[in-house]
Formats: sequence, structure tokens, C-alpha cells
Amino acid sequence: EGDGEVAVPVTVTLGGVVDGAAITLDPDVVSFGGLAVGAPVATAIVTLTNQGSAPASIVSVALSRGPFSVVGAAPSGTVVGPGEAIPISVVVTPTAIGEFNSTLSVTTSIGVFSTELTASVGRSGVLTVGPLTVDVGPVAVGRSAIVNVRFANTGGTSLTITRSKGPARNGFTVVSDIAEGTTLEPGATRTALVRFTATRPGTFRDVWSINADTPGSARSVTFTATATAATARRHYAFTASTKDVPGRKIASTEGSRS
Repeated sequence: EGDGEVAVPVTVTLGGVVDGAAITLDPDVVSFGGLAVGAPVATAIVTLTNQGSAPASIVSVALSRGPFSVVGAAPSGTVVGPGEAIPISVVVTPTAIGEFNSTLSVTTSIGVFSTELTASVGRSGVLTVGPLTVDVGPVAVGRSAIVNVRFANTGGTSLTITRSKGPARNGFTVVSDIAEGTTLEPGATRTALVRFTATRPGTFRDVWSINADTPGSARSVTFTATATAATARRHYAFTASTKDVPGRKIASTEGSRS
């Protein structure tokens, strides 16, 4: 060094590889989104990678707080070679309602690296269906009537419809469906329409079977309709005449029904 010169450390990259060990954690943020309290644990993978040209070793893997835990973490002293990647499984157990956060910290021989964790746990989704019994009422043969059924999520987390088999016999057809795979967010409502077409006199019945991916969601909606015989139209015929009455004429009509 000469007078006025300052030594500056330089990191050299050769062919895209850092000269020395270079540890990264990916992703740097993990969000578990909306979880239902009491639901099974949710798992995410954080990958530790050595992108450098020299090995590094793991000293410890730790979490700061919250309902999070690490499963199968690499033990202390594990060597991560150049280009090697090690997965770290992070799980959250949703046992309580609330907003949670934590920090996954991996201490290595070249420093500490971290990933932020967040989880939102709420009341499970609740599939509410109504009414469960639908009486279409009397419908004349040759005519049709439309009724509706309301599907709603009155819980705290989203739910997905796993079964939706609408009525398709005895004159009933679905006009507006709620398809399998439909996701209902908390507070969301869908209205389905069912048509009954009367083709012959009698009482008819069919069922809409529906379920969702939350406990106790199986429901059956029963539809009933009565088809009545068409009323025959009556025809009337009228004739007009006049009667002579002394001093005046009186008009009269006579009718016949068929």
C-alpha cells in the first residue's frame, strides 16, 4: 500500500460462481394464508443452497416463536457443498385463531440467514344451504316453474365444493349450477336455480346432493312438485233475438256451453 491508498475487500465471481461459500434461503417469505383452526398441519419447504465455490457447514436451525416447527432439519455440522441444496420442512399447527409470525434462522459457518413466516388461522368454513326442502307447488301439465336454493359460506375461512349433484330426473333440471371445485370465500353466497317441467299428472321428487372440504358439510336438498292435469277450456255460444211486446220490442240472448 502506498500513501493514501485504502485496501478494499473484493468478492470475485468466476463463471457465475462466487469465490467462496455463498448461502441463500428460498423463499425469503412464507405465507401460509388462511388456515382453519383444528385443520391438519400445513407444510412449506424452504431450500438452503450453497451457490458458491467452497463448502459451508450448518451450525443450527431455529424458530423464534408461534405455532411453527421444523421437521427433519439437517443436524449441526452438516456440510453443504458447492451447488448443493438442502430442503428444510416448516410446518404450522393451527390450534388457535389469530395472526402469527415467526423467523426461521439458519446459522452457518459463514453467517446467519433467515426466512420470515406468517400464518392466518380463523374459524373453519361453514357451508350453509337453504332451504333444505323445496316445494315447487302445483304445476299444470305442459307448464314449468323455477325455484332457487342458496349456498353460502358463513364460516371464517374459504371452502371448496367437493360434491354437487343436482336434480336431473322426474322433470327436474338445473338451470344455474354450483359446480364441483367452486371456492366460496367467507361471506360469499351463490344461488342455484332448478326448473320443474310437468309432463304428466302426479307427485314428483328429486334431490340435490352437495358437500364441501370442511367437516360436517354434507347436505341434501329435497325438491317436490305436483303436476296437475291441464284444465279444459269451456266454450260458450250466444244467439240474439227480439221479442214483440205490445208497444215495444225486447232484445234477448240465449247461451249454450260446450
